[in-house]
Amino acid sequence: MARTILVGNLYEKVTEEELRDLFEEYGGEIERIRLRLDRNTGKRSNSATVIMRTESGAELIFDRLQGVELKGQLITVTLASDRPLT
Repeated sequence: MARTILVGNLYEKVTEEELRDLFEEYGGEIERIRLRLDRNTGKRSNSATVIMRTESGAELIFDRLQGVELKGQLITVTLASDRPLT
């Protein structure tokens, strides 16, 4: 079952390819990446949503990417909640 990871504190010019390369370097099997946009400005925000192919793969990446830098910025990695939206 797929699992979502939220990535924050990204350098504003990070590309989807660079983020994919980082996740794959640390052993992640990615289903999809979405770089987030600011709702008000339409410009890229400093976050992304990464859908991992498996829950175990997401947990592995979550552990491995703690304290990792990408383009000089320490990124934050969070496992998304599986709670339904109300």
